[in-house]
Amino acid sequence: VQDPIQTVSADSVAKSAKVFFKTSIIQIGTIERLTSYDFTINLSNTGVAPLKIERILSGCHCVTSKELFSIAPNTSADIPLSFRGTEAREFDEKVILRVNDPATPYLEFSIKGNVVNSLRKNNMMQTNPGGGF
Repeated sequence: VQDPIQTVSADSVAKSAKVFFKTSIIQIGTIERLTSYDFTINLSNTGVAPLKIERILSGCHCVTSKELFSIAPNTSADIPLSFRGTEAREFDEKVILRVNDPATPYLEFSIKGNVVNSLRKNNMMQTNPGGGF
């Protein structure tokens, strides 16, 4: 006896978008608190239907995009995202993109770095360790 859910699922997968994504960690280095760091991730759609980014999820609510994207079949696109650090700390945040690929509906990557109160202060301390002028 065939499982009807698997048959429907296999059929929908064959007629759908298919995402290819190889980024797992994005290192952004050190940024100043309350500033944004813009970056892109590359997604490919190897399926036969448009690939839609439906939602961007992060536990810190610190990764956003100005719009949600759609990628035509058999094409790739750089998706612009932005990280905004609201508190000074080292971070390793998990980001999840929800897409309309029934075989891989969630894409996960990490964004790592350090948020400091002021880059200017840190640069002065590095070039003048004694603190004097």
